[in-house]
Amino acid sequence: VLIEDLRQYQEFPIKSCKQVKFSNGGHLFAAVNISNIIIYSTYTFEKLGVLISHTALVKSVCWSPDDLKLASAGIDGAVYEWSLQGYSRVEENVSRNVHYSCVVYNQTGSGVVACGDDRKITELIKSSTSRELNTPTSRVQQLLLTNGDKILIAGTMEGTVSAVVW
Repeated sequence: VLIEDLRQYQEFPIKSCKQVKFSNGGHLFAAVNISNIIIYSTYTFEKLGVLISHTALVKSVCWSPDDLKLASAGIDGAVYEWSLQGYSRVEENVSRNVHYSCVVYNQTGSGVVACGDDRKITELIKSSTSRELNTPTSRVQQLLLTNGDKILIAGTMEGTVSAVVW
């Protein structure tokens, strides 16, 4: 990137890539290719691994605070947690009748919070539901946990933003 010019430095041939997420440290990034997640090095542009388990479109990925894990959620009803040491799945929660739209890690990286079209916000710790919040009047599509995991901010399909004490 120059003052008045933008030049391409590297191109990645990823078909149907609709989501890219940089790690917290910026040294890695995850690119979603329909149902697969490809992990790249930001510095060398090398493909480091491919995370394969989703059977349909992955809608959301989130890096753990220490960048050692990645969570993914898809319209196949699956929320997976991946270890980036070996690029393997370490946790899973599958609800076949839910199309997940967003997943976020809590501050410690010990659990994730996900939302989907079932009108629920679900906290998952070690593949089990630890907390659930019903949102009967709106369908939540985006989530954000504030520092300290005290407030959960939720964006809905209807265009509203809600803040909930978490």
